[in-house]
Amino acid sequence: GNHLLRDLNKMGSDKKDFKAVNKYEIVKICAKDIELFDDLLIPISKDIIEPPVGLNENTARLLGYYLAEGCHVNENFPEKYPSITFTFCIDEKDTWVADVVAILSKEFNITAKVNKDGLNALSIQINKQVDYSKLSKFIRTYIQGGYSYDKCLVNDFMYYPKSLQLQLLIGEFRENN
Repeated sequence: GNHLLRDLNKMGSDKKDFKAVNKYEIVKICAKDIELFDDLLIPISKDIIEPPVGLNENTARLLGYYLAEGCHVNENFPEKYPSITFTFCIDEKDTWVADVVAILSKEFNITAKVNKDGLNALSIQINKQVDYSKLSKFIRTYIQGGYSYDKCLVNDFMYYPKSLQLQLLIGEFRENN
């Protein structure tokens, strides 16, 4: 894939030399550019940040689905009717698609329409202005970028309770297998 991950790149020192840790640089790279023996970083802390109101296991899973298969369309062009779209395989209609529709209904009071795209794909498109604004604001609180090549979580997310981290990963990896 080409999702952004944090990577610890070596800067002129042997990775076996633990005293050389300060000679590393933290950079964001695409998953497709990860090489054997690269060190990927995920913050680990005993400090837990209380999640903001509105972030729960359902909405965390929705963020995972967005990371995997969501995008903002025409976000910077309001005159072109911006929307948020989730795209799934047609075989996932009764599982992941149903889960996204249920979360949108329960957590955001959004009635989502599922569209068939071609022979093998389904999309859920949120473009009604009031629904789009509400969902976009929520997503932008936690995720920067709007396409597969530029999406990344805000730094604090991995300090939220483990149950929320788990649901985010479930949503992302359900769709990305």
